[in-house]
Amino acid sequence: MNRSALHRWLPRLFGARGYQWIQERVRQVNSLSPGHLRRRRQFHRLNRHAAGTEVVLRPGLVIQLSRASREDAEWFSFRSAEMAAEFDSFLHETVDRHRLLDVGAFHALFSLAFARRPDTEAVAIEPSPPAYAVLGDNLRLNPDSRIRALEIAAGAAEGSLRMESNWLHLRALAPGMQSSTAVEIPVRRVDDICDSLGFEPDAIKIDVEGFETDVLAGAQSVLRRFRPILFLEVHPPFIAALGRSLMEVWVVLNAAGYSVFDRRGRQITREAFVKLDGFPRLICKPSTT
Repeated sequence: MNRSALHRWLPRLFGARGYQWIQERVRQVNSLSPGHLRRRRQFHRLNRHAAGTEVVLRPGLVIQLSRASREDAEWFSFRSAEMAAEFDSFLHETVDRHRLLDVGAFHALFSLAFARRPDTEAVAIEPSPPAYAVLGDNLRLNPDSRIRALEIAAGAAEGSLRMESNWLHLRALAPGMQSSTAVEIPVRRVDDICDSLGFEPDAIKIDVEGFETDVLAGAQSVLRRFRPILFLEVHPPFIAALGRSLMEVWVVLNAAGYSVFDRRGRQITREAFVKLDGFPRLICKPSTT
């Protein structure tokens, strides 16, 4: 069985949560690799003189983080090679960007890293109450960062969305799905959010646990008018659990005139996109640029 088939088969056998648990065990094994140990030594070297809430994420990149976000910073620094590479790619690609829309911001790590310059600002959207509480703590620790936070979900239409707890995250439930942790969360379209705030993003990060199609569908005006670069994490097993498909994500991106690349800059075709597995981090750029 090849890797692609394995990633399609495991979620069906163990469910989305079981599949994620397996992914975590794989990451633990990878933590013994030389690359992991090298990144860990670098992180601790950068932070050997850090005091209080100060965290040095990369050379010259210092922010204040609550204790609850410390592990989050470590994941994007050394615990996961893929997440560290994603963060490095984000920093590289946004060096000349000024307005970030962070959809699925969690603790706002990306927003804080982005908005550290005086000529930048961000809007952070996070529906999970526990994550949003930590996000708020982080914003208070960084009062000079121009970040506006919204405790809502983004979707294809205004209304409400049934979501279930998945650790500190919330994940959308398909119609008819039952969950003991289900909650109703207000939903707004990205187009409406940006219009009401007078916000014109030139970069958008989307990490929404399988709800990618709906978020992109509600952002078509923003994508066409402002042509922001997109940092998109796709979740094939979660997308399938919602009764959706990767082809639907591709169609929405294609309709907005975007090309898709992996974090190494290699363009992804439609045929390859619909076969994506794992939780790949992608960069989507306007086809006209």
